[in-house]
Amino acid sequence: MRQYARWAGPVDHLRVLAVEREFNLLVGPGVCRLVDAAEKPRWAETEDYYVVNGFVDRIDRVDARTVEVVDFKTNRMLFSREELAGDLQVGVYALVARLLYPWAEAVRLSFHMLRHGPLVQPTARTARELEAVQEYLRAVGARTERGPYPARLNRNCGTCDWRDGCDTYKAALAKKPALVAVSRENLESLAEERERVAAIAKAAYARKEQLDAVLRDAVGDRESLELAGYVYRVLQFSNTEYRATALLELFQEVGIDLSPALAVDNTALDQLLNAVEADEKQPRMVRDFLRARCAARAIRIPQKPRIDSRPTKKR
Repeated sequence: MRQYARWAGPVDHLRVLAVEREFNLLVGPGVCRLVDAAEKPRWAETEDYYVVNGFVDRIDRVDARTVEVVDFKTNRMLFSREELAGDLQVGVYALVARLLYPWAEAVRLSFHMLRHGPLVQPTARTARELEAVQEYLRAVGARTERGPYPARLNRNCGTCDWRDGCDTYKAALAKKPALVAVSRENLESLAEERERVAAIAKAAYARKEQLDAVLRDAVGDRESLELAGYVYRVLQFSNTEYRATALLELFQEVGIDLSPALAVDNTALDQLLNAVEADEKQPRMVRDFLRARCAARAIRIPQKPRIDSRPTKKR
């Protein structure tokens, strides 16, 4: 914290719009707005309307048209690019910030990683992504507010608060499936075993993730920790990326064509296309057809085939 305070420097209180700002976000058919806490009981009785309660760590005024949502994290590991792009928490914060400060044309989203330098991991949400957040909140509300709730194995089982009392979860971990002969003459039995093994794998992987989290915390800032005949270390992996603009300038200096080595990041391209489609200043033909023209120039690279299985009827 002392290191973060030195990095942050003096705080201009005039730029801090909110600290630990509580919110109650109402989502429903065609509705996404903030409500008072006193209204929550009323909406709890209204079908397909849900109130999400939470707190935003800090909201800053960047300039006359921009606010920044700051979320402080003490994670020992940095977020991956996929985690940043799919984090529901900051998606909700972005919705809240737009409702709190409608004058803001842009909302920045930043994770301040206190254990890493400190280091700031920025992310963003487009208008289309915020619409998806609203729909997801409604879907979660519908699933959590209505019953029945049969236990279904999935990768979240290891972090579920009810796992210790869940017979389905405990049975999956303890179950030893009977192996059947691998033969095309026995496909029915093979299919049944495949689904049993898949269910066990989901529960076991979730359990491993839970155990890994505890062990990561136990290792802490130490180099390693020896337990039960094993040495545990916490490793931070990173992907290496190169900015095309910087490399183009470098390769032009030495007279080499860089284009054969260039590729476009799908996530970044989708964000750019979303921004173009939302920009009223762009010509109508660009907003309507640029995405389709990009898709026509895409190259599909086949991957290893995977089996997809779904029940033929509800069980």
